[in-house]
Amino acid sequence: MGLSNQAILDYIAAHPGARREEIRRQAIAEVSETTVWRALKRLVDEGKLEVSGKGPATGYSLAGPAVVRAHLQQPYNRRRPTSYQKEFLDRYIPNKTFYLAETDR
Repeated sequence: MGLSNQAILDYIAAHPGARREEIRRQAIAEVSETTVWRALKRLVDEGKLEVSGKGPATGYSLAGPAVVRAHLQQPYNRRRPTSYQKEFLDRYIPNKTFYLAETDR
């Protein structure tokens, strides 16, 4: 099996904050560490992943619209309950402000 960006994104959606070695072992074990590093870097550059920490403690999480998509793809009964943020609703102006970027809408 080759490297799949979707396999990486799916694994990180299920395991936010996962580290590179963990991602390589669990999601795509058949590829080298360097290949995984390049794929993660590309996904970060594309804005699909966010990085936290440095060095061996570097963790990866979904970024922006990818978080929303991952949440909505889960079965309804498995979603973690969420509440609204009053500040977000107070700043909202119909048809003028949006949560998602124009390209994602």
